[in-house]
Amino acid sequence: MTNEKPLARESGFDHTFDAVREGYMFLPNRRKSFRSDVFDTRILGRRAVCLGGKDAAELFYDEERFIRSGAARSGC
Repeated sequence: MTNEKPLARESGFDHTFDAVREGYMFLPNRRKSFRSDVFDTRILGRRAVCLGGKDAAELFYDEERFIRSGAARSGC
């Protein structure tokens, strides 16, 4: 048995307009309202899992977990 809580999920079909309107604050606003560093939403009709916080940054930049094929890199 785990102590994991279910992934917070934003209601509604799509939140592209909200993301454009709120800009950078879209993620921090949702993290605050959900009281979670991870939440599920839809952008351009596709599922997007949003992460924030120190632990999320460490996970995101772990090259053994994510492959950034073709992504822009500094120093290239």
